[in-house]
Order: sequence, then C-alpha cells, then structure tokens
Amino acid sequence: MHKTPIFLLLSTLCAQLALASSGLARIYNNDGSLTRVLVAGSQQRVCYCLKNTQTGTIQAFDGENHIRLFTSNDCTGSFGVLEDSGKINNAQWVNSLSLGWPGIPSEGPDGCPNRYAIPGDQ
Repeated sequence: MHKTPIFLLLSTLCAQLALASSGLARIYNNDGSLTRVLVAGSQQRVCYCLKNTQTGTIQAFDGENHIRLFTSNDCTGSFGVLEDSGKINNAQWVNSLSLGWPGIPSEGPDGCPNRYAIPGDQ
C-alpha cells in the first residue's frame, strides 16, 4: 500500500540529484570487480587524482558531462577528452581526471587517495 508514495519520493530525489550535478564518471578497477562514482556539482568542475587508484575503465554518463583525462596528478598539461556516455578501457595511464561544467577551472585535487580503499584503512 505504501510502496507507491515511497517510490515517487525516491524517484523525485534521484531526479533532483541528477539535476544538481553537472558531471558523473564511473571508474572500474583492472578486473572490473570494483567501481566508484565521481561527481561534480552544478556549475562546478572538479579534479580527481587517480594516481593511487586502479583505472581499468573510465565511463562517462549523465548528460552535461565534460571529462578530461590527464597523465599528470593535478589535471594540468595535455589531456584527452572522454565524450558523454563514452568509456575508455585500459585507462591505467590516467593519473587524474577533471569533470563537470565546461569552461571553468578545476577545483582540487584534494589529495590523492586510493579511491577503492575503505576510509580509515590508509
């Protein structure tokens, strides 16, 4: 009986989260068993350091996604572009990525953790 209102509430919340973000990327480790989602908020561009994280595959998704892939640890220098809804396999060369709103400088990175590690294990 109460499933419909809960479903509608969850659907609305998911839609609001999607509108609030301007960039989403999913990273998979080398064997594809672990994934993490990286997010940039609305009108924001964020740099994520991936030097200490396995990056077997990187996938772009969700609309206004403008991902730049760097060999540097801080989203500087030459870069490759990952098109929206695209993905790149064998992405071990990617040491940082910048995603989010186009045309503005990246914020970060804020350190360079292993993105698969459990917080407190490092």
